[in-house]
Amino acid sequence: MAGADDIEWAFDMPLLVRHLADDLRTFYHEAIAAQPGSAAPNHDALNDWIFGGTALGDTLQAVADRVTQADDPMAALVRGLLIPEGRYKGGSAF
Repeated sequence: MAGADDIEWAFDMPLLVRHLADDLRTFYHEAIAAQPGSAAPNHDALNDWIFGGTALGDTLQAVADRVTQADDPMAALVRGLLIPEGRYKGGSAF
């Protein structure tokens, strides 16, 4: 049986986290867009919802805080890709 160390990821950390987060955000976007109502929410409304009180938004904020502590230019870029500008609680996403 293969262990987690045997997996060959397409991207190295921290860029891998960005791709995983994109997949999760897409799942959330599709789930809320599929809800009944008169119109689908726009992109800003979706981000307001995700970063305004979902477990995913809270988790992405925590991950962004963690990559900020890495003091690495790639980590800073990843933070900006994880959190839309204006929604990072620590200031500018980039």
